[in-house]
Amino acid sequence: MAIAALVQSFAAVWTRLPDDFGKPVYGVRRAAAIKDHLRTVIGEPDQLRRLFDLWLGPSEDLRQYLWGHRSEQIQVARQLIDILPFGSLLEMLLYLVEDYWARRSGWPDLLIFNEKEFFFAEIKSERDKLGKNQQRWLRDNQERLQFPFKLVEVRRMEHQAEAGT
Repeated sequence: MAIAALVQSFAAVWTRLPDDFGKPVYGVRRAAAIKDHLRTVIGEPDQLRRLFDLWLGPSEDLRQYLWGHRSEQIQVARQLIDILPFGSLLEMLLYLVEDYWARRSGWPDLLIFNEKEFFFAEIKSERDKLGKNQQRWLRDNQERLQFPFKLVEVRRMEHQAEAGT
């Protein structure tokens, strides 16, 4: 009886979903709409930061779904707005929008930058191999993104004998 009373106290909420909702064509269509929207954004860092902050509230549920809701992740996103050229940011967002779950992993370990340039760096030890998602990102970067990239191999330094060194 208590459960029935509880269920009756809630109002049903209905919304009309597009006919293609949940189908691959829906994702393609939404990606195209997002692409058109992003291309209308003016590439000034101050405007991008304001727009980013404006979207934080309304995007909270989506950011949680995409695992991008923590304060440190938000801070990193703000730093990317400050560091990367607008065209690079736009291309990165479009790339992720088109297939987020397949493309969210495999990105390089580091973003190295100064006032004039940036590059991505993947750090590997002598025995470490590129994973499947890292290989995909490298291929996608070469074919599409064209971000500056360096593969850095870190080697263990051998101890030198005390005599003579």
